[in-house]
Amino acid sequence: MDGGTRASELLSVSVVPRPVGRVRRWMRWAGVGLYLVVVAAAPFIVGPADGGTPGALSRYDVVVRRRDTDEELLRTGADSPDEAEGIRAHMETQLAELSVEEFCDRWGIPWGAPAASV
Repeated sequence: MDGGTRASELLSVSVVPRPVGRVRRWMRWAGVGLYLVVVAAAPFIVGPADGGTPGALSRYDVVVRRRDTDEELLRTGADSPDEAEGIRAHMETQLAELSVEEFCDRWGIPWGAPAASV
């Protein structure tokens, strides 16, 4: 890959809703009341999973993908739509300004390996 290739030519970034896990899906079937109690109490019992704000559940992810294969290279959580949009805007700026190697290095994304093994 040419060191001068802009990251925006090869990578894209978007904000997506966090996928609903099996446990939350099961909880919906088990009953809304129980679901609400567990969801409200869980962050205070176990703490935030991603080191974020205690009591806040991440509901949005910012995802970086390869344009050629649509392979997901990075997914990071955000506690609010505003936070997710801020991260996305920052990444968009970097995609436009940096080479793909520089962008990947800054975000800890492996680059240079075939898409299937990244």
